[in-house]
Amino acid sequence: MDIPFDFPTSCLGSYQQGTIWRASQAQACPPADAVHPTPDLAPRGFRSDERYAMLLQGLSDLGEGVILGEGSKIIYANQAFCELSGYSLDELLALPSASALAAPAHETASAERMRRLAGGQQIDRFEGALRHKSGRVVPLEIASKIIGTASRVQFISVMHDITSRKEAEARLQALNDELEQRVEERTAELATANDMFVALLNAMPDLMFRLHRDGTFLDFYAGEQHDLPLPPEQILGATIHAVFPAHLAKTLAGLIERALTADSTEIFEYSLAMPRGLREYEARIAGCHLDEVLVLVRDITKRKRVEDALRASEARNRAMLAAIPDTIVRLTYDGTILDFKHSHNMPDLPLDALRFGQPITDVLPVDDSLLDQFRAMQPGDPPLSAEYTIPQHFGDYLLARQLVSTVQLERARAAQRIARMNKQHLLLGEALVADGVMTPQQRDEMLVQWERGRSFRDVEIRIGATSADSIIVLLRDITERKRAELQTEALNRVLQRSRDLMRTLLDALQDGLLPVSYT
Repeated sequence: MDIPFDFPTSCLGSYQQGTIWRASQAQACPPADAVHPTPDLAPRGFRSDERYAMLLQGLSDLGEGVILGEGSKIIYANQAFCELSGYSLDELLALPSASALAAPAHETASAERMRRLAGGQQIDRFEGALRHKSGRVVPLEIASKIIGTASRVQFISVMHDITSRKEAEARLQALNDELEQRVEERTAELATANDMFVALLNAMPDLMFRLHRDGTFLDFYAGEQHDLPLPPEQILGATIHAVFPAHLAKTLAGLIERALTADSTEIFEYSLAMPRGLREYEARIAGCHLDEVLVLVRDITKRKRVEDALRASEARNRAMLAAIPDTIVRLTYDGTILDFKHSHNMPDLPLDALRFGQPITDVLPVDDSLLDQFRAMQPGDPPLSAEYTIPQHFGDYLLARQLVSTVQLERARAAQRIARMNKQHLLLGEALVADGVMTPQQRDEMLVQWERGRSFRDVEIRIGATSADSIIVLLRDITERKRAELQTEALNRVLQRSRDLMRTLLDALQDGLLPVSYT
């Protein structure tokens, strides 16, 4: 319906026009319990127009504050504006200027707008804020238009409280600021990650290929282009079947399919003839997309050559160790056995008791003074040496005289170890009888012979430090040498006595003490 008032609705903003229309509609069909506005609230100039007062009150009911002004003073305010400002109508009418209600931050702009309105200048819709009587600031959306005649300049301002909107905008702005901050942080993280990735690629000596499921090269990175199987311009779009030998391409195709199907990382090594010669490579294949894999290829030629040289060196060392007729034991500096190589050329020695983690003092009569020398040794020091006399074990006695085999003796000793684990005591002779190697009578006879002719073995040990955490001990059976030395000493003593006797006889002949017969 048309609004029958002197001021045109086009003077107001679209929001205020809609509000006035809703208000006039409400006043056109007021409900039965509607309360009509008090005539005293209408300005004197408009009191005769009851419909105008009802419209202003309708705006008030909808929460739209309305003031009418002449010059810069307020000459009318509806109830909604009184509630917005916290002032009564009389207090508003007593204000020297409408700009007195402006919030501190808006005082200058409000005074300028009042000046322009008083001068008859139109002002478009704007946002402002008033200071509530309590002191709080109320943000407003304001539309002000001039409605006076040529002789009397008046204005009308329709105001809407936008506190909720401002709070929502503030929250939205905070969220937007937070989002922008996160975007900046994430962008910085991505830039850092990208820089690290680029640095990693530049520092990585490996070849990197991105392949399709069918083996087509989609992309590649090569730190050293001489490792590429083809010139760079020929790789993209080529397939593994065109680049690699048939057997290698077939293996690669199977590994690519397995990596995609099982979502696994496949590793294999291969050899490839290159312009620099035969090279060894290690390839790692992992799926990176539905139908794509990433392949990292590393040149391991140097490692393979080192491994081959190490294996050859180990073989030589094993051969040399096997040729040494000594028992070799590696110990910690406190005398704990770490490793050993037992010489079968020393069957008479009780060295079969050597065990990993066992103190060497359980096998050899090493005294505390020698252990102190162990601990004081440093790599490069001259080797230590010592000699010991060790009684012969019954098992070694049987083995040395070929009364039992090495296998039979090992089975008997294994039975002894099992018995000890079960907290039982089993003598070696009983174990041999239980294994059927000999009868009880044979065992008793062997024990008597062993006890009667029990012999001792002489052992020479040499100790040298090989590293900061271990030393090497060489054990050599010097029984025969010692016996030969004793025999030599005995022979020397006999010869010495013979020489002494001959000298005595010669001296006696020279002195005529002995008669000489010439018959």
